[in-house]
Amino acid sequence: MASLKKLLTRKSKLHPYTLHLADTDSTHKPANRPIIVFVHHYGGSEKTLRRHAELATKLGFDCVTFNLTHDGINLKSVIHNFPRILFMWSAQKSWSIEVTNVLDQLGDRKKIIFAFSGPSACAIRAIASRYKKNVFDIEAYICDSGPFYDPWWCTREMLKELHGMTSTWPRELILAFMMTRWDLNHKNNVRRGLSHIVHHKPDIPILSLQGAKDGIVPPEQISPVFKGIGFTNYNECILEKAGHLTGLKNDPAAYETAVKNFLRDNKLG
Repeated sequence: MASLKKLLTRKSKLHPYTLHLADTDSTHKPANRPIIVFVHHYGGSEKTLRRHAELATKLGFDCVTFNLTHDGINLKSVIHNFPRILFMWSAQKSWSIEVTNVLDQLGDRKKIIFAFSGPSACAIRAIASRYKKNVFDIEAYICDSGPFYDPWWCTREMLKELHGMTSTWPRELILAFMMTRWDLNHKNNVRRGLSHIVHHKPDIPILSLQGAKDGIVPPEQISPVFKGIGFTNYNECILEKAGHLTGLKNDPAAYETAVKNFLRDNKLG
């Protein structure tokens, strides 16, 4: 993939972010092309999105990456927001506010949200919040390895697969604590957010990228989130070689083709 040619870091009282500019040698870039806003996975950071930012700029899109603060990536922001984080709001609500802050800083420019795993649910809340305010600047939604309805099941599998926690009681105690910080009303909040979105824009283009070998958030955890709600432009891509969040790494040709065709077919690029 082409390397990222330009990086501009914007610091703000709202939330810092990095703007990655599209390759100058990519196919002509229309002035009205949306900007892609990436929302990294739990435990991730801007660094874990490098491949995806390179893909976006290669395809001729400007894009934005930023760190979600609730999981300890941005220490200064965590300290500043500590009362909110610890005592007041769930991770999902904190993250949705941070996503909204970044979106607000990008002004009236049309946007595509590209979110990963658990935090893709906070992106749904952010989109729904904007639509309820009649702010329709989100042109499309792409999600990778998420969202899901059952955070207990998925987080338990994450603790087993990624952290090797096979002992039941220690794992369940950690899981219970994590769920109190996540969102105890997760399923209803996701469903409520999607209902608001479909009420205002049932034809919003959605691409769900799912790993056939994903043992943490398998396709059967993702598909029910979107089906039966009323979306008229929902698209799924099952990546046969991919596990959890490894689509672009393990199945790059299929991943890039799915994203490129989705953007082209919906006249987004």
